[in-house]
Amino acid sequence: MRRIFHALAIGLLMVGAAQALVESSYLQWQEHGTSVPNSADVRVYARALKTGCTGVCDSTECATLEHWLFYRAQGDATYDSLDMQLNIGDCYTPEDEYFADIPFSALTGDSVFFTCEFSDADGVAAFTARPGSEQHTFTRAAPAAYVVVPATAVDFTLHVTGDFHCIAPDGQGPGISGTFNGWNYQVMNNTGNGIYTYDIFLPAGSSTTIQFKFRNGTSWEQLPGGPFVNRQYEVPPQATEANYSGIWNNQEICPCIEAPLVGSQTVLFAVDMRYQNPASYSGGVSLQGSRPPLNWNAGGTPMLDLNHDLIYTRSISFPAGTINSTEFKFTRNNGTGWSWEDVPNRFLCLLDNGFMTMIDNPNLPTPIWNEYVPPQGITVPVNVTFQVATGCMGTVMGASIQGSSAPLNWTGGSTPMSDANSDGIWEGTVTFPVGTPFALEYKFTHTMDGSTWEWENNIVNRTLTLSDANPNVTLAPVLFDDYFCPPTLDINYVSGQAQLNWSPVPLATSYNIYSAAAGYPTPATLEGSTAGTSFSQPATIGTKCYVVKAAR
Repeated sequence: MRRIFHALAIGLLMVGAAQALVESSYLQWQEHGTSVPNSADVRVYARALKTGCTGVCDSTECATLEHWLFYRAQGDATYDSLDMQLNIGDCYTPEDEYFADIPFSALTGDSVFFTCEFSDADGVAAFTARPGSEQHTFTRAAPAAYVVVPATAVDFTLHVTGDFHCIAPDGQGPGISGTFNGWNYQVMNNTGNGIYTYDIFLPAGSSTTIQFKFRNGTSWEQLPGGPFVNRQYEVPPQATEANYSGIWNNQEICPCIEAPLVGSQTVLFAVDMRYQNPASYSGGVSLQGSRPPLNWNAGGTPMLDLNHDLIYTRSISFPAGTINSTEFKFTRNNGTGWSWEDVPNRFLCLLDNGFMTMIDNPNLPTPIWNEYVPPQGITVPVNVTFQVATGCMGTVMGASIQGSSAPLNWTGGSTPMSDANSDGIWEGTVTFPVGTPFALEYKFTHTMDGSTWEWENNIVNRTLTLSDANPNVTLAPVLFDDYFCPPTLDINYVSGQAQLNWSPVPLATSYNIYSAAAGYPTPATLEGSTAGTSFSQPATIGTKCYVVKAAR
């Protein structure tokens, strides 16, 4: 009734005076598709723009603005709602930021679904993905979603090393902020030479995803991809500790102010040839460059594979007085002639009176010929049998599997499945060739008329990890769109007991029994759960409504 009353009140206000439009609203954090643990509430941040009202960090300024978070657990047909709160402590211009917490009790499936509605007298603003990310409009019919994952089972420590040698410390100096400390600044430990460390500790029950950024006083690093891109680390199952290294802004080479070297500089150049056909460099590998003693004559400065590890090296001494920057590139000889890398000229800023190496140095990672690294994937063909149950959805004329890796694609109906037993369980086997990435996303489509293909809308993309160790995989049947057939319920009064019996639902492993004093879906009480198809409890005087929900 509260929502209806507000809508009527705003409607009456429209007669006397026009209200400013809510121009836009969007999901700020966490992004659609983010993994969240099933052990704690999930905070959703969203922004809204209403000219003349938002962007002032004053909770009294937007009295005519309504802000609601709607969420539902996987498998639920109805949404619960929460009134979002203004984030007064973090002011954004021209928008205001609002937040609400999805309770962990809603994280019972593989996903949790939600959307936000910002409204005033002129209606509800479209709620979209954050500007700069994948554009998508979220509604209750097509909601945003978070992927629900198990929380960490044991305490975990991530030993973080940050390389800040390219910048001068400012204010409090190098620090770190992230999901582990509410994005507050935390100073890092100075180990010298621009290297700082910090241990991120996660107690058991935390999210398996750590997001963070390096700080320099009040400044935040700006990573490639935009200001909202964070560093991310996924905690391996059962891991207790791990190491992580990163460079401020991912800037491997510092800006170089050209000047003559005061002292000599020796550089050990290296190039990694491991991913190349040995025949392509059977006649040798060479280093070329713009500063003497280097030159641009292909083959003029031969390199050697001294350790027989397919990493070719050459030590070059630049004398005092040499300008402290050089461009360089590698060439190779296939036995008949020299050829160049296709990448742009490489660049190096020289240091005074020092020795620089391109081998196992986080500041100067070993160059790879042409920067080519083969994609990680399976080394044997893997056969996967997919199964999807259409249950009681009606007359389904076809089902198909769609996915991110060939031979699958995202065109509905392109990889048809068959229902050989006419039992409503469709099956299809796909052979993924050598080189297919290990991580695969997929979804099912179906058609009721033989021509129009409809997607699963009630779940985010399903995921699968391919493995050389399992070349033949049969996946257990899943429900299309996570839709369970409604059980046929029979209620009787027997010897002072309310006796419930219902029909079994395909693929269900348990059933939840709810009751309410009035017609469902008014606020309901969970009476119990069972793997069977019957339930009883003492009968009470008066009306009581029951609902049985299938679950897995």
